[in-house]
Amino acid sequence: FGTSAFSSIQAAVNAASNGDTIDVAAGTYSEGVTVNKSVTLDGAQFGVDARTRSGVETIVTGVGNNGRTSFYLTTDNVTLDGFTIEGATNNNQFGFGILIGAGTSGAHVLNNIVDNNIVGLSLANANGANQALRRRPCRAAFCRRAAACSSGISITVMPACFFYFTPKCRSG
Repeated sequence: FGTSAFSSIQAAVNAASNGDTIDVAAGTYSEGVTVNKSVTLDGAQFGVDARTRSGVETIVTGVGNNGRTSFYLTTDNVTLDGFTIEGATNNNQFGFGILIGAGTSGAHVLNNIVDNNIVGLSLANANGANQALRRRPCRAAFCRRAAACSSGISITVMPACFFYFTPKCRSG
């Protein structure tokens, strides 16, 4: 058992080891987080269905951070659960709320509100054996209320690449 406090989510990821769980307190974080370790990141609303929840949120935003991508997952077996991810509006910095990098597998994107980004979620998995999973990820749409908004989900199809999405998000 041990608890450490960090000044940013990225600092916590940098200090983590594979298999660790990082609990991120409620609040607003203006940063782009590169997750290069197999960790679980739990926001204040982890485990709570994003379509119906209320209360304090852990918001990761591109606002104040040049509209950069909020989460860039560069390794296998990363879990993002219980965040609000918004403000990735700079098309020179990907413009994705969440970017799951090519060649990775086993990402779990759960119970997140992904809103006001150019693209909410970009997927590029390595194979069909360990798919990216999106379950109860959104309230309303992946991408809304953004002048630069073009699409909700971008999927780059790789050989033998399959994705399972359940359930569908309601739009509006």
